[in-house]
Amino acid sequence: MFFTLLVSIMPLTVVAYTAKIVTIVIHSAPKEPFSYEVVIPSVNLAVLEVKKLYPHIKFVTSYRKNYTNCISHTAGALAAEEYYKQGVSVFVGPGCSFALDSVARMATYWNIPVCTAAGFDAALNDENIFKTFMRIMANTQAVSRMIIRVLQSFRWRHAEVFYDKSMSIGLVTARAIQADLSLNKYDKMELEFEGYYEVEPIFNFTAALQKGLKKARAIKQRNVKTP
Repeated sequence: MFFTLLVSIMPLTVVAYTAKIVTIVIHSAPKEPFSYEVVIPSVNLAVLEVKKLYPHIKFVTSYRKNYTNCISHTAGALAAEEYYKQGVSVFVGPGCSFALDSVARMATYWNIPVCTAAGFDAALNDENIFKTFMRIMANTQAVSRMIIRVLQSFRWRHAEVFYDKSMSIGLVTARAIQADLSLNKYDKMELEFEGYYEVEPIFNFTAALQKGLKKARAIKQRNVKTP
């Protein structure tokens, strides 16, 4: 006896997964490297590329830019608002270490990844606290040690460090170098730190350099005559 087995082939229905991307960036701060005007176009281009790789995923992006300085605690409030009202799959930003601290701590509790090119502060290195934090750039501790290694390699004992206090990256980098010098006690190395505000063009660089020349050496590039 022969039996005929009829199999009905039905098209598979792919259920799209919705990924909610929340980008938190500082608003209208051209001095900061990760301001709204810089970050948003990059995120939009990245999402377009990712959609090609994962067509079954529905990507929903939202942007929050309601805070205007890196020391503001508004970023944490914005993250909580998005999480409890809409739900979040991943946070992109903030772009400042101070604002990032509160967001990264809460995201660890929520078990939601935080991805940023900022977060230079070495305080964010603790993986026991910031378990879901992803940084795609070197931190200030690595930058600090690189600078000190260069000074040691050339046997430069005295140096003048100028940094822009109006930029968060300038502040945290200067602090990291100072902390590294104090912690590791590099012998016979003296670094003078001079902060300035670029938005207030009253800083006298000429006087500052002349002051530094009392302890350090200025290096000038010689003019080379072309034939």
